[in-house]
Amino acid sequence: MLDEIISRGVKPDIWSYNAIQAYHCDHCEVNRAFRLMFKMEKDNCLPDPYIMVLKLLISTYAVLIHGFCKKGKLEEAGKYFEMMIDEGIPSYITLKYWLIK
Repeated sequence: MLDEIISRGVKPDIWSYNAIQAYHCDHCEVNRAFRLMFKMEKDNCLPDPYIMVLKLLISTYAVLIHGFCKKGKLEEAGKYFEMMIDEGIPSYITLKYWLIK
């Protein structure tokens, strides 16, 4: 879709990028989301996609952690929670608080 926009001589703006990025995040297309984020940096369109990618990463970890907890695998859940923190990915509550400020 982005290539089609550009081929018609229209320069994508932040709204175009955000719509496409939201689609990638909603469909768990992590690699495409990151590639689009880097393209946006080249085109000087920032920063909303970072929030979407953070949400995607947080959701992915949350699903893993929740799944392990439901199966009684608390050690595995704890391991993924620690990985999330070590990678600098905030918890959902932290992100929500940060977005409200």
